[in-house]
Amino acid sequence: MDKDVIKRKKKQKSGIIAGLIFILIATLLLFYNERRAVDTEKVISIAKKELIEVSSSTIDQNNDGKLIVTSGQINLLNDMVYDSEFNVSMKTGKLTRVVEMYQWIENCEDDSNGTEVCTYTKKWSSKIINDNGFETGYNNPDTMPYESKTFIMDNVKLGAFRLNYNLLHQLSTKAKYKDLSETVANSKNLNIKDGAYTTYKETPEIGDIRISFLYNDAKDITIMGVQRADSFEEFKTDKHDYTILALEEKILNGNEFTEILSSQNKTMTWIFRLVGTIFMIVGVASVLSIIKYLSSFIPFLGKFAMNAVGLISILVGLSLSLVIIAISWFAVRPVLSIILLIIIGGLIYLSVMINKKKNKTKEPTEQVQSVQPITTEEPNQVQDETK
Repeated sequence: MDKDVIKRKKKQKSGIIAGLIFILIATLLLFYNERRAVDTEKVISIAKKELIEVSSSTIDQNNDGKLIVTSGQINLLNDMVYDSEFNVSMKTGKLTRVVEMYQWIENCEDDSNGTEVCTYTKKWSSKIINDNGFETGYNNPDTMPYESKTFIMDNVKLGAFRLNYNLLHQLSTKAKYKDLSETVANSKNLNIKDGAYTTYKETPEIGDIRISFLYNDAKDITIMGVQRADSFEEFKTDKHDYTILALEEKILNGNEFTEILSSQNKTMTWIFRLVGTIFMIVGVASVLSIIKYLSSFIPFLGKFAMNAVGLISILVGLSLSLVIIAISWFAVRPVLSIILLIIIGGLIYLSVMINKKKNKTKEPTEQVQSVQPITTEEPNQVQDETK
C-alpha cells in the first residue's frame, strides 16, 4: 500500500478521535456555562439585597461579616515595588515583567483535494510554542532565558481598609514603564528598543527575546466584599459556587457595581457559548472528515465534498449546541424553559395558520385562471363553424 495512503489513514483515525473529544468538551462546556450563568446571577441578586454602602475613611465593627461596597483613593504605603533582576522600581500596587520570544506558528488547512497544506508565520509569544510536527526548518527554542513575573506591593490601603493579595492581584497593568537602564542592558548583553529590553538591534529573528514592564496607575478604586476586621473576604452563599470579592478602578455605588458584575456575567456567558459552539463545529467537521478522505480518491468530488462537509459541519454543530443549551436550561431554568417552549409552540402554530390562510386565498384565483382560457376560446370556435 502507498505510504501516502497509509499516512492519510492514520491521520483520518486520529482526526475522528480528536473530533469526538472536541464534541465531548463542547458538550461539557455548554452544560457548565448555563449552570454557571444562572448560579452567578442568583448570587448577584442576593448581593443586591444584602449590600451596604460604607465610607472607606473609618471601619464600623458592626459591619463585620457583612457584604459592603466602599470607594476612594488607593494609598500606597511602601516606597517602591522592585524587580531586582532588571533593577526596575516603581511606586505602584502591581508591576508585571512581560517576557516574549519571537517564534514560528503553524496554520494548516486542507486544499481542494483534501491534502493538508501548512503555512508558517512569525509572532511574539509569552509562552513556548511547541514545534513538534512542524516541517523541517521551522524550529522554536525549547526554553526562554528569562520568565515573566508579577510583583505586588504588600502594604496598600483604601482609606482605613487594607487590601489583601486577592484584591491587589485584580489591579490592571496597562501603563508601560519606559525608564530602562543602559547599564542593565549592557550587563546582560541586551539592547533597548521601543521601550523594551531586546536581544536584537533592528529586526527580530526566531529565538529573539523582548522584555517589557507594565504597571498599575489607578488613583481611585471601589471594592465589594465581606468586611472582615480591617480587610475583605469573599461573599459566599450556601447553595451557590459563585463568590464575590471584586475591585474596580473607578468610583462606583452599589447598584453600579452589581450592574458591572451582571454585565460581565452576560459577556462571559456568550463567550462560553461561542467557544462551545466552535468546539462543537470543529468536532463534527473532524468526524465528518472521513467523507473528504473518501472523496479524495474521486478527483471531481473532492472540492464538492469539502464544501458540503464544511456546510454540514456548521449546521450540525450549531444545531447540537442549541439542543444542549436548551437541555441545560431545563436543568437550571425549568420555568423559563417551559415559557419559551410555549412561546415557540405558539409562534409555530401561528405561522402554520397564516400559511393555511394564504393557501386558501390562492386556490380560487388559481381556479379562475385555469377557466379563463376555455371561455376565451369558445367564441372563436363558433365563428369558425359559421364560416
